[in-house]
Amino acid sequence: MPLRYIWLTVPLILFAISLHAQDSTNDNPTNLSFNIYGGAVMPTGEYFDQNIGAAKIGFCFGARVVRGTGFFLDAGYLSNPTSLKEAVSSNGGSGTSGNWKSFLLLGGFKIGTSGGNGPAFSIAPVVGAIFVSSPNVDYSVTETFQSLTVTEHYSTASVSSTALAYGGMIELKAKHIMLGARLVSSNPTFHYSTHYSSSTGAQSTSSGSLTRGVSFIQLMAGYEF
Repeated sequence: MPLRYIWLTVPLILFAISLHAQDSTNDNPTNLSFNIYGGAVMPTGEYFDQNIGAAKIGFCFGARVVRGTGFFLDAGYLSNPTSLKEAVSSNGGSGTSGNWKSFLLLGGFKIGTSGGNGPAFSIAPVVGAIFVSSPNVDYSVTETFQSLTVTEHYSTASVSSTALAYGGMIELKAKHIMLGARLVSSNPTFHYSTHYSSSTGAQSTSSGSLTRGVSFIQLMAGYEF
């Protein structure tokens, strides 16, 4: 589960704080900065499509280390609920669905204005990896065929995948406050297994692989130390 990758942000934070402390007493400063952020995640494309990814607006948080005004390393966690439960309910079924959960590890190079004593604007390409898990899905549908009422049950467990992630971001920084937006795209492949059973006693398991477009826009606000 990508949830475990949240803990990867801890070494990043400790490493940044350590270097930042050294930098403050160094005669040859490296201009290292550290920031934390949080915000909203807006799914796009297949990720948003109710018939494919069915992701809804979620949240994100993370940390970033920046050297000078250019190179940076960013680690973040994202969670998006789905609209699968509503889709099943609209078709007369009932059930539960988990969230899409992701961990992002991205690097990039910021290009923009230095800001001086005023606001600074920058843009940056980003590239790295996404560790993502699909939502677990468990639902039932009851149908009547002539005089026979049959309840069918479907269950698909959450599965994880890793893929290349890439995109770009824009950012505005004023003193220690940062506002930004980032577009990220990826195409992870999931190896799934779905179990089917019915009230008639029939059972089956199907498995296979699916490549899904996981793309989103992050709207973020943060604080730089």
